[in-house]
Amino acid sequence: MPDGSALRREFPSSSRLSTAFGGGKLLIDREAIAKNLGDRGELTKFRKLVEEERNEQAEMAALIGQPAPDDLDADWLTSRAESLRGKATEFAETLQPVIGLLKSLLSPGRTLEPETERLVGESVQILEAYPPLYRDLSNWLLEQATHRRLASDEVLRARPVKGKVDHEALSREFMARFPKIRAALAK
Repeated sequence: MPDGSALRREFPSSSRLSTAFGGGKLLIDREAIAKNLGDRGELTKFRKLVEEERNEQAEMAALIGQPAPDDLDADWLTSRAESLRGKATEFAETLQPVIGLLKSLLSPGRTLEPETERLVGESVQILEAYPPLYRDLSNWLLEQATHRRLASDEVLRARPVKGKVDHEALSREFMARFPKIRAALAK
């Protein structure tokens, strides 16, 4: 069962990976990014960032299919699901330019080192996976909220009684069914 901390933390509105490539800026300089990827120090940072993003996605994906922690109520789960659905839309919109940039770096005319090309390819896969992952998380949270509501709305009903209730007979029946209660009352 996932602990509540994984669900309670704030999921980012944009990927650190997309920000590293200029996500959110109006103009993205392909040549500057290609030059940065050629720098060993930048490549090390980039490698670490790809690994962190991959781990973060795996952690989020692991939540799906697990029961939500018991201390999270249906209203909280629903609001969180709506928040994630908004983030999925936001991600899809803000990541398109970055994904386009990364794909252009992988075009046949470009010459990137094999490791850099592999990392750029992994980055594209990671960034393209965020919107569907957020939508899946949102759907899962809504499903969990629905189950919580159904469980809490379950009402047990007694059979209706026709006519007058014979309270003395009912008391005798309960006393016979529950001898420990009878013994406690006798004391």
